[in-house]
Amino acid sequence: MKLTARSPKNNMAYLVNVKPNEQAVESSYPNTLKCIVDVFEKLAKYEETGLEPEQIEAQQQEIEKLKQFYKDTKWYLENKHLLVKENDRLKQQIQQLQAQMAKVLQVMEGFDYRANINFTMSDCIGVETEAKALLKGAEK
Repeated sequence: MKLTARSPKNNMAYLVNVKPNEQAVESSYPNTLKCIVDVFEKLAKYEETGLEPEQIEAQQQEIEKLKQFYKDTKWYLENKHLLVKENDRLKQQIQQLQAQMAKVLQVMEGFDYRANINFTMSDCIGVETEAKALLKGAEK
Protein backbone atom coordinates (compact mmCIF):
# COMPACT_ATOMS: atom_id res chain seq x y z
CA MET A 1 0.00 0.00 0.00
CA LYS A 2 1.34 3.38 -1.00
CA LEU A 3 2.01 5.94 1.69
CA THR A 4 2.04 8.93 -0.66
CA ALA A 5 0.10 10.45 -3.53
CA ARG A 6 0.48 13.64 -5.55
CA SER A 7 -1.78 16.64 -5.39
CA PRO A 8 -3.52 17.32 -8.72
CA LYS A 9 -3.23 21.05 -7.98
CA ASN A 10 0.56 21.37 -7.57
CA ASN A 11 1.90 17.81 -8.05
CA MET A 12 3.41 17.85 -4.55
CA ALA A 13 3.62 14.61 -2.60
CA TYR A 14 1.45 14.19 0.45
CA LEU A 15 0.71 11.38 2.92
CA VAL A 16 -2.43 9.44 1.94
CA ASN A 17 -3.16 8.21 5.48
CA VAL A 18 -3.31 11.74 6.86
CA LYS A 19 -6.60 13.65 6.52
CA PRO A 20 -6.48 16.62 4.15
CA ASN A 21 -7.12 19.07 6.96
CA GLU A 22 -4.23 17.54 8.96
CA GLN A 23 -1.54 17.82 6.26
CA ALA A 24 -0.02 21.01 7.68
CA VAL A 25 3.29 20.77 9.49
CA GLU A 26 4.36 23.76 11.50
CA SER A 27 7.87 24.61 12.55
CA SER A 28 9.83 27.75 13.23
CA TYR A 29 12.73 26.14 11.41
CA PRO A 30 12.42 26.41 7.62
CA ASN A 31 15.12 23.78 7.05
CA THR A 32 13.07 21.22 9.01
CA LEU A 33 10.01 21.93 6.86
CA LYS A 34 12.07 21.64 3.67
CA CYS A 35 13.50 18.29 4.82
CA ILE A 36 10.01 16.96 5.54
CA VAL A 37 8.82 17.98 2.05
CA ASP A 38 11.97 16.41 0.55
CA VAL A 39 11.27 13.14 2.39
CA PHE A 40 7.69 13.08 1.06
CA GLU A 41 8.98 13.75 -2.46
CA LYS A 42 11.64 11.07 -2.29
CA LEU A 43 9.23 8.50 -0.87
CA ALA A 44 6.71 9.39 -3.58
CA LYS A 45 9.35 8.90 -6.29
CA TYR A 46 10.22 5.45 -4.93
CA GLU A 47 6.57 4.49 -4.71
CA GLU A 48 5.90 5.74 -8.25
CA THR A 49 8.38 3.19 -9.59
CA GLY A 50 5.93 0.50 -8.53
CA LEU A 51 8.74 -1.49 -6.95
CA GLU A 52 8.77 -2.76 -3.40
CA PRO A 53 12.01 -2.43 -1.36
CA GLU A 54 12.66 -6.19 -1.77
CA GLN A 55 12.41 -5.85 -5.55
CA ILE A 56 14.84 -2.93 -5.52
CA GLU A 57 17.28 -4.95 -3.40
CA ALA A 58 16.97 -7.90 -5.81
CA GLN A 59 17.66 -5.60 -8.76
CA GLN A 60 20.66 -4.11 -6.99
CA GLN A 61 22.04 -7.63 -6.44
CA GLU A 62 21.45 -8.43 -10.11
CA ILE A 63 23.26 -5.23 -11.10
CA GLU A 64 26.23 -6.24 -8.93
CA LYS A 65 26.32 -9.66 -10.63
CA LEU A 66 26.26 -7.96 -14.03
CA LYS A 67 29.07 -5.63 -12.98
CA GLN A 68 31.18 -8.64 -11.93
CA PHE A 69 30.36 -10.43 -15.19
CA TYR A 70 31.44 -7.32 -17.09
CA LYS A 71 34.72 -7.17 -15.15
CA ASP A 72 35.39 -10.86 -15.78
CA THR A 73 34.55 -10.55 -19.47
CA LYS A 74 36.67 -7.42 -19.80
CA TRP A 75 39.60 -9.17 -18.08
CA TYR A 76 39.24 -12.18 -20.38
CA LEU A 77 39.16 -10.00 -23.49
CA GLU A 78 42.15 -7.96 -22.33
CA ASN A 79 44.14 -11.08 -21.41
CA LYS A 80 42.96 -13.46 -24.11
CA HIS A 81 46.37 -13.38 -25.82
CA LEU A 82 48.02 -14.49 -22.56
CA LEU A 83 45.54 -17.32 -22.14
CA VAL A 84 46.09 -18.46 -25.73
CA LYS A 85 49.86 -18.31 -25.21
CA GLU A 86 49.60 -20.39 -22.01
CA ASN A 87 47.31 -22.87 -23.77
CA ASP A 88 49.85 -23.26 -26.60
CA ARG A 89 52.65 -23.78 -24.06
CA LEU A 90 50.64 -26.48 -22.30
CA LYS A 91 49.85 -28.18 -25.62
CA GLN A 92 53.56 -28.24 -26.45
CA GLN A 93 54.36 -29.67 -23.01
CA ILE A 94 51.76 -32.41 -23.52
CA GLN A 95 53.27 -33.26 -26.91
CA GLN A 96 56.75 -33.49 -25.37
CA LEU A 97 55.47 -35.77 -22.60
CA GLN A 98 53.69 -37.94 -25.16
CA ALA A 99 56.93 -38.25 -27.17
CA GLN A 100 58.88 -39.19 -24.03
CA MET A 101 56.23 -41.75 -23.11
CA ALA A 102 56.43 -43.25 -26.60
CA LYS A 103 60.21 -43.67 -26.18
CA VAL A 104 59.73 -45.33 -22.78
CA LEU A 105 57.16 -47.69 -24.25
CA GLN A 106 59.55 -48.61 -27.08
CA VAL A 107 62.29 -49.50 -24.61
CA MET A 108 59.92 -51.51 -22.47
CA GLU A 109 58.22 -53.25 -25.38
CA GLY A 110 60.44 -56.35 -25.27
CA PHE A 111 60.52 -56.58 -21.49
CA ASP A 112 58.42 -59.43 -20.09
CA TYR A 113 57.11 -58.14 -16.78
CA ARG A 114 55.52 -61.42 -15.71
CA ALA A 115 58.81 -63.30 -15.99
CA ASN A 116 60.57 -60.83 -13.70
CA ILE A 117 58.00 -60.25 -10.97
CA ASN A 118 59.03 -62.98 -8.48
CA PHE A 119 62.33 -61.71 -7.11
CA THR A 120 63.54 -62.93 -3.77
CA MET A 121 66.18 -61.46 -1.51
CA SER A 122 68.54 -64.36 -2.34
CA ASP A 123 68.09 -63.56 -6.06
CA CYS A 124 69.20 -59.99 -5.39
CA ILE A 125 72.19 -61.15 -3.31
CA GLY A 126 73.13 -63.59 -6.05
CA VAL A 127 73.04 -60.84 -8.67
CA GLU A 128 75.13 -58.59 -6.41
CA THR A 129 77.71 -61.35 -5.93
CA GLU A 130 77.92 -61.97 -9.67
CA ALA A 131 78.30 -58.25 -10.35
CA LYS A 132 81.16 -57.98 -7.84
CA ALA A 133 82.91 -60.95 -9.41
CA LEU A 134 82.57 -59.41 -12.86
CA LEU A 135 83.98 -56.14 -11.59
CA LYS A 136 86.99 -57.88 -10.00
CA GLY A 137 87.60 -59.72 -13.25
CA ALA A 138 87.44 -56.44 -15.18
CA GLU A 139 90.03 -54.87 -12.86
CA LYS A 140 92.64 -57.56 -13.61
